[in-house]
Order: sequence, then structure tokens, then C-alpha cells
Amino acid sequence: MELPLEYRVNYFSILNIIMKTIVLFLAILGGITTVNAQKLMAKNVPEAVINAFIRDYPSVVLVDWSQDGNNFEAKYDKDQLKKSATYNALVEMIETEEEMAATALPAASRDYVRMTYKEEEIKNVSKVTSSGGTVTYIGEVKGNILIFDAKGAFVKAVKK
Repeated sequence: MELPLEYRVNYFSILNIIMKTIVLFLAILGGITTVNAQKLMAKNVPEAVINAFIRDYPSVVLVDWSQDGNNFEAKYDKDQLKKSATYNALVEMIETEEEMAATALPAASRDYVRMTYKEEEIKNVSKVTSSGGTVTYIGEVKGNILIFDAKGAFVKAVKK
């Protein structure tokens, strides 16, 4: 038994709309993921940058490299923590970042989160140390990236 022509046309029209929606969704998703730093194979990282990383971290073997503008970031695991080191094109270390437990944040930053966000918990907490030795703490709460200074004082919130 064959469907009348008007039903067949509607079926293919609906199928066409669904396919276009899927393609559009995948295109948007692909565009979102390319906004982030570009992942690199080690062979695409300047040799001088790799040598500087090896000099600074001789015991680290497995490294994921990415590039953001003229900066190169080496991400690695050490002591069961995620860490990274970022170098500029002049092979100078810009900063290091180390994952940490929220409970290890300075008391002032924990208090700020508790008072400002009530029941929410801070996640993805890291300690960032600049090449000059300045320490900053960052973490995420409710779609915001919170930044605290070395003593735990709130600096600013940035929408994620």
C-alpha cells in the first residue's frame, strides 16, 4: 500500500528540516570548540620552547601542548594533579597553573564563596603563579570564573 503523494512530500520536507537542523547544530558546535586554544602536536611546538620546558620540568614525560596566540601551554599530570606551564614566543615562562582542592583555598576566598553563593560550591580550583611570583587563585561557581589574590581577597568575577 502506497501513501498518497501529499503525505510523502510532507515526510521528506520534515526529514529535510531535521537534517538541516542537525547540520546547523554540528556547525555551531564545531565553531564553539575552535574558539579555544589550538591543540598542537609536539613537532609543531618550537624546539626552544620544548627545551625550556624540559629544562624546567625534567621528570615530566607526557605533555599536551596547545597554542593561544604567541603563547605555548604545556599541560601535564604530576603527583596526581593537573598542572601547566605557559611560555611566550621569546621562550620566557609566563605562568604556571596547578589544580588544587577547594578546601586548600585561603580562608578569605572560601568565606567569600560561602557568603556570596550560599549553597553553591566552587569547582575547578587552581593556583596560578606568574613569572614574577604573583599568586592568584581561580575557580568556577555558577557559570562565573572567580579570581582571588594571594591572600584570598576577591578580585573579580568573569562570565564563563
